[in-house]
Amino acid sequence: MKQAIIVTGNLIEPNTIRLDESVPFANGKVRVIIENLETSKRTSWEVLAEIRKRQQDRNFKPSLKEDIDKYLSLERDSWE
Repeated sequence: MKQAIIVTGNLIEPNTIRLDESVPFANGKVRVIIENLETSKRTSWEVLAEIRKRQQDRNFKPSLKEDIDKYLSLERDSWE
């Protein structure tokens, strides 16, 4: 049975990776899948602004407080 593990590391050169921890394999051929883990440079406010803009672009209408309260009241009444 093949064993696979996930470990992070740093790409030092286009063909060199330095792993953050040792792996439990003997020397030999392995398969490596690269995923970029760099964090976003956007602030939380920028992300929220983008979400708001996309909602406005598609004419999203948030639920009204009264509608939410009515729904919750009906749901709670069904519990009894």
